[in-house]
Amino acid sequence: MKKYDVAIVGAGPAGLFCAYELIEKNNKLKIALIDKGRRADTRMCPMKVNGGKCLNCNPCQIMSGYGGAGTFSDGKLNFIPKLGKSDLFKYMSQSEAYKIIDDTEEIFTRFKMDSEVYPSNMDEAEEIKKEVAKTGARLLLIKQKHLGSDKLPTYIKEFTDYLENKGVDIYQNADVLDIVSKKKNEHELIIKMPKKDETLVSKNVVVAPGRTGAKWIQELADKYNIPYTSQSIEIGVRVEVRKEILEDITNVIYDPTIFIKTDTYTDEIRTQPFQTVFDILGARILGKEHRAVVADAAAYPEIFYVAVAGNITVIPDGYGVCIAIGFISVLQQPEGPKHVPEL
Repeated sequence: MKKYDVAIVGAGPAGLFCAYELIEKNNKLKIALIDKGRRADTRMCPMKVNGGKCLNCNPCQIMSGYGGAGTFSDGKLNFIPKLGKSDLFKYMSQSEAYKIIDDTEEIFTRFKMDSEVYPSNMDEAEEIKKEVAKTGARLLLIKQKHLGSDKLPTYIKEFTDYLENKGVDIYQNADVLDIVSKKKNEHELIIKMPKKDETLVSKNVVVAPGRTGAKWIQELADKYNIPYTSQSIEIGVRVEVRKEILEDITNVIYDPTIFIKTDTYTDEIRTQPFQTVFDILGARILGKEHRAVVADAAAYPEIFYVAVAGNITVIPDGYGVCIAIGFISVLQQPEGPKHVPEL
């Protein structure tokens, strides 16, 4: 059995950055990075070459693999510590949170993941914010960069290659079935591989399976009697309008987030995300909209979502599980809560 200092389950943003931070700080660490999907450069949905027919791959090439479910998204980076259900301030001071945001941007830039910064004109953005405020709503100005979905797989491949060259063992098509703690610094990972099952031993295990692994981590927590709480979820509706109606805003702010207090229930809803409609791969898969790669979109309508947050009280069955379980985010350990990063 191979032995490691740290085994990381899940190679989405959380898993990739975890491996990066560890190997940069101590290049003598033996680290395993494990994902049930493929490496980014070999991920390919059959729908692209099969006339649009979904073959129900297991695991899904769109949702699983190195880079996580966002590998085929538009590559939007939000440099802000608190947005919607994501809130770093729950776990650290404001100064620490902003430092992490700055450090993260530096890492992206180091790996050439850089682009034009939005808002493109801060004075114009502030004027838009004033106009929004006059309606009783609130516009949140966020520093954003748009990398583009055509570039993301290459960026993720190069990041993964860097980790591998630094000594991190890369496991793909490796489905972790169970994690068995033998003692404090000895944990066995039972892994289903394409040819034969394997067992790895690690002193430490980081579990970051993302949306597709959320049900698995819940089952694992139930099996070993680890209490957990569910974070709030956001459910919304899609709104579609002609592009020219919103382009005065979206030309300045790539993805405007507007908060609105409703009269009926006095709760707060927000817009997310603004995007242009294209017939692209993945747009119909699991309701996940993948933003377009094409820059010239004058002929297409603009769409956005209006979402409201709510807390889960009962875990639903069927499709509801795919939505609700995806937001389980806190495992309560005896020594205190541990945050499971969402991918």
